[in-house]
Amino acid sequence: MKTSILSTLTLAVTLLSLPHVALSGDNAQFISQKLPSAMSAGVTYRVKLTFKNTGSTVWRESGGVGSQRLGSQSPANNQTWRPLNRVTLAPGEVIRPGKSKSFEFDITAPVRPGTYRFQWQMLEEGRQGFFGAKSKGMDFVVAAAPVVFNYDQSRIHSLVVHGQNLLQGTGGIYLIGSADGSDAQGRSVTSKGSINGFMVSDNTSRVPPPRFKLNFSLGSTPSTLKFYAEVGPVPIDFATLSMPFDFRRDMVQAFKFDGTRYHLECTGQDGWRNRSGANYNAIPQGCEIRNVAGQLLGRVGAAATQQATRWGEASGPFGQVRVNITRSSHYRSLIFYNHFGTKNLELSFGRMRRGETAFVEGEIVVTPSR
Repeated sequence: MKTSILSTLTLAVTLLSLPHVALSGDNAQFISQKLPSAMSAGVTYRVKLTFKNTGSTVWRESGGVGSQRLGSQSPANNQTWRPLNRVTLAPGEVIRPGKSKSFEFDITAPVRPGTYRFQWQMLEEGRQGFFGAKSKGMDFVVAAAPVVFNYDQSRIHSLVVHGQNLLQGTGGIYLIGSADGSDAQGRSVTSKGSINGFMVSDNTSRVPPPRFKLNFSLGSTPSTLKFYAEVGPVPIDFATLSMPFDFRRDMVQAFKFDGTRYHLECTGQDGWRNRSGANYNAIPQGCEIRNVAGQLLGRVGAAATQQATRWGEASGPFGQVRVNITRSSHYRSLIFYNHFGTKNLELSFGRMRRGETAFVEGEIVVTPSR
């Protein structure tokens, strides 16, 4: 009897001393991870972590309690890298004992520079909790990013260069339109504030909102953002539809574009100028902007290419923002506005007839000054 007890204890100790060996239930072995070599504050990165199911249960997503998921560690359940501190299996996906799973997902470096630990571990939601081996912990020194884009599916909220937001005005970088070409109340639509794929109208009975798409993704560098903007098919005739970039007046001084001349409009000195760029202050502000009560808000003037251009840029003490157009339909003109509230760069679709669709695709490249 004594020999039997001793043998059992010896076997138990032996099993427990082996790495990642499961007596029963959930268990996991960390296999590998693919992470960026360095991170900048506020920038989104793609990562990949692989774990092997070394337990006796099948991993699957059941929609809640009992689901096997990847969870953040150091500390447990932190939201340092993702608002949701879980990464789930796909619906219907099954990871059987002995098989491995690679989790690929996006993380965003914290906006405040500092040192942050990156580590993850498998868990059973609502029951066993965390189980198995943790991923190899990595301490990242998150540096202040020279350029940070903050955006959603309705607009770019801010474009921060060396800590300064370049955007100001109605919506940042967004889509806007007018049924009659005026800024009068009850005539306009905008993508700002939209959550359902339709632009927001200030009078739906008079101006039904058109469908739109705005997709953004980081380019080859953190200072490059790819974009795709689409409007339509429009439900009524629109006098103007466009994609403006509302820059702060104090941050932007000059404009430039792919062309040899521009046309001054709404200036009192309208006409062609044989130049490929100029200072924004060289655009006279000849048109009045009034509110619905008729009160004068300020003045505006414009310089328009009156044809589609491959690129346009605005520059100032921060450096420059260049907008490259790679593909488009119904893109009519590049317009630079010297507005009393902002200095704009605007991709104009021009007049659009009922049933028409317009789109523009390209990238925004920011070159900060040193």
